[in-house]
Amino acid sequence: MKINIEIDVSPAEAREFFGLPNVQALQERMVNQFADRLEASVEQRDEFMRSMFETALEPWQVFGRMFGSNVTTTDKSSSAKTSGDKQKS
Repeated sequence: MKINIEIDVSPAEAREFFGLPNVQALQERMVNQFADRLEASVEQRDEFMRSMFETALEPWQVFGRMFGSNVTTTDKSSSAKTSGDKQKS
């Protein structure tokens, strides 16, 4: 025997039913403080963006090392060889 029960409730209703606190106001304040701090300091914003991009590129760097090449750098000698070969022909 199989019984399926489907409940259609909003997140707020589910939170209230399970007795969880409503943290929406706290979340909004924290996001606003975070945005204000980023806008206040260009240096912090640049550092934040740099760390985000470094973190995003890390899996690709690991992937590149798995196959014996470095994804973030290019081999200038091979590009010079191919451009030199094209000029000779």
